[in-house]
Amino acid sequence: MKAPAIIPSKSVARNLQRNMLALSLAPFLAFFVITLVGAWIAQRHVAGLITGSMRKLELEIERQALKDAELQIQARARDIAGELEAILKTHPGVTLEQLQESDVIKRIAVQRVGLSGYSCLYEAGTGIIRFHPNPELIDKPLGLLSEKLPSFWKTFEPSLAGVEAAGFYDWIEPDGRTSYKYMVMTPVGTPFEGKTLMVAATIYIDEFLAHPSFARKQGAAIEREYSDYVKEQFRLGILAMFLILFATLVAVALLNGRAVRGFVRPFKELLEAVEQFRKDPSRPGEPPPFLDRPDEIGELARTFDRMRLHIADQIRRLRQALIRLREAKADLAKSEERFRKAFEEASVGMTLVSPEGNFLDVNPAFCSILGYRPGELIGKPAAGVTHPDDLEQRKRLIEDLFSGRKASIQQVRRLIRRDGEIVWAQVASSLRRDADGNPIHFISLVQDITEKKKAEDELRLARFCIENAATGIFRVADDGRILDVNGYACRMLGYERDELLKRTVLDLDPFYDSPENFVEFRKRLRREGSAVLQREIRRKDGSKIPVEVAVSFFLHEGAGVSYAFVTDMSGRVQAEEERRKLELQLQQAQKMEAIGTLAGGVAHDFNNI
Repeated sequence: MKAPAIIPSKSVARNLQRNMLALSLAPFLAFFVITLVGAWIAQRHVAGLITGSMRKLELEIERQALKDAELQIQARARDIAGELEAILKTHPGVTLEQLQESDVIKRIAVQRVGLSGYSCLYEAGTGIIRFHPNPELIDKPLGLLSEKLPSFWKTFEPSLAGVEAAGFYDWIEPDGRTSYKYMVMTPVGTPFEGKTLMVAATIYIDEFLAHPSFARKQGAAIEREYSDYVKEQFRLGILAMFLILFATLVAVALLNGRAVRGFVRPFKELLEAVEQFRKDPSRPGEPPPFLDRPDEIGELARTFDRMRLHIADQIRRLRQALIRLREAKADLAKSEERFRKAFEEASVGMTLVSPEGNFLDVNPAFCSILGYRPGELIGKPAAGVTHPDDLEQRKRLIEDLFSGRKASIQQVRRLIRRDGEIVWAQVASSLRRDADGNPIHFISLVQDITEKKKAEDELRLARFCIENAATGIFRVADDGRILDVNGYACRMLGYERDELLKRTVLDLDPFYDSPENFVEFRKRLRREGSAVLQREIRRKDGSKIPVEVAVSFFLHEGAGVSYAFVTDMSGRVQAEEERRKLELQLQQAQKMEAIGTLAGGVAHDFNNI
């Protein structure tokens, strides 16, 4: 590999000069930036103050205008109410019809308020309008507007109690637009026909906001003029600062050039020493110059000297490590050869499966179990030889290996041979990982347990037959202990299984109340191998039942064991008893018949005498 060229000292000098220039200008640039930022912030702050003041002034003008409008409308409503009160006092007997026909009353009650407003007259309590600019609303209650204009009704409703009220509300124009209005409702002091008349004066708020709108426009013009002035001054300041910065940059560059040239020379000499060492790092060579200098260049030279000695030592160590690595590879090859031999010659099936689930290798024993050749399995999915009903369990166990929850797993699994037959197998698997913990492959040991599985199934079948047999079955030890019983035996004697297993044959058969009888019977059974007995055995409640016992003896692991098949003879004995009774009755009837015949003959003879 080609080594990189050494950077020329001229380039180092230029780079150093640029760095020194940047460092020299850094404080000035910082001051420049801070000044610009400060000016910008000040401009923004003053502009914000002016804008805020203008907004406050506009809001105050608008608030004052609205307040003046409220007072004017209130005064107008009260004036109208006062005029109406004076007329009602001077005409105490006037009726509603006369009142509504009077042009004087109409001119007083219905007046223009400002440029856009008007007044009207209505009754408190009912809210019925008596005078209004719109003739269609006269003599109609204002309550009809409660749902259509809820904001209006909220302002108007308190006045129905005959008290003064005022407020702002939304008004829907005929074209659908919504306007904002203000209304004052004040009572007429003199009652009319027992009712209180109310004067309502209303007006559009926009009429009073003309002056605030003009003030808002003037404020916006002032803000724009100030903003333009500040921006112009800001641009002039930036130009002046840029000229000062350029002049400073030229002066600093000239001063730094001389210092850089004297500073770079020691580095050039160190670079030559580095190039000499680069050509053959395994040989330390001559020490670099400037080792005795007390400054940073001397420290750099001493650091390089330590580095070159350390590198030369590391190269020597690497060469030794390379030799050991080659020896380790040779040992690994031998180990792999031994594994390969064990893999090929193992008497149990062995497989290597990739993390993706495909066969990487299989040994002859595994091929023999399934009837395949190695080439027919390698590269194929391992799940393909697994019975479909066992795939889900296999997947869960593999996930346990992947997640690290288990280091190894064991599973009894059904495999499918090439000819389609099912093979029961005991599979033990583990996951091999690399140094970083990444999965490499699965290693599995596969043992054919088909015959063992068949034997277990036959044993379970035999156990099922014993347990469900229609006769009592006992397994008895040579000393008379009951080792096992089936359910029929328990039901026949009235015991639970645990109770019977705590007893002996001597507890059940009265014939064995004398232990010598049992000993003698066991000896005979050992000689003959089997026997059929007629006995009476005791139930749990103390009653006795007749049974027929067929006993077989055999040796198991050097100990004598007997199987006794006990049949309840109660039904058969009862039938025999019934048969004997019938036979006696029949004999008695025959005797009586003979006696009757004899008596009849004698009587006939007497008659003939």
